[in-house]
Amino acid sequence: MVGSLIHAAEELHTKAYGIVSRFIDGDTVEVRFPDGDVQVRLHAIDTPDMEQQFYAEANAALAEFIGDSPVSLRTATEDRGRLGAVIFVDGRDINAAMIRGGFAYAYRKYLGLVDADSVYCELEHEARLAKRGLWALPAEERVAPWQIRDYWRGNRTAFTDFSEQTIADCVAAAGMQDSVPGTFTFAPTPGLTPPDPDCPIKGSVSFTGKRRYLIPGERDYRMTFIDSDDGERWFCSESEAREAGWVPN
Repeated sequence: MVGSLIHAAEELHTKAYGIVSRFIDGDTVEVRFPDGDVQVRLHAIDTPDMEQQFYAEANAALAEFIGDSPVSLRTATEDRGRLGAVIFVDGRDINAAMIRGGFAYAYRKYLGLVDADSVYCELEHEARLAKRGLWALPAEERVAPWQIRDYWRGNRTAFTDFSEQTIADCVAAAGMQDSVPGTFTFAPTPGLTPPDPDCPIKGSVSFTGKRRYLIPGERDYRMTFIDSDDGERWFCSESEAREAGWVPN
């Protein structure tokens, strides 16, 4: 089932059925099928990342919407064994429910891969006008997750206040990389953002004293804070980190 499901993702609108075995965050789950688990990214939505406001609320909302009910998947993409899919519970579009409740953004880059997913733009607009969920936060506390990830990669220095975007603006951005210019900035988060953008490698010290370094893109990178008071530091290269006595993560 797992292999055939991934293969079937090449054709849109494929449906499969399973049970959510693990909630990873607000937009990613593992679904159990008879011959194994598949990681599923909810299609065309993006919820706050771990270091952002409303991260926990989005996680809790997804778990509540799905519970232990059987789910059906309408696949849209497949990338290295992970599916992008619309998740349904008793016919209810859970991706849509996350946006309508103000727990997620419509992820414009992936819109257009499933018929009628442009409705997500309408639901985001509805949630924004009603100030539901993350839309009740001040602009500087609700940076779009894809923009914060671009920030960590050094590709963005200012962020977009989406409060003035229309449904048409959202639909027009479907399937495109974010090119909306930033309208505000905020101070980098201490311990998360390198003081020198050319030195992004994190040298972390565990509670047992083990010194390990993490490079951008590693699984634990974004959730690792650097505290210089504990002997932690930033490095400009892996060789520099190794020479200082740190080992790969």
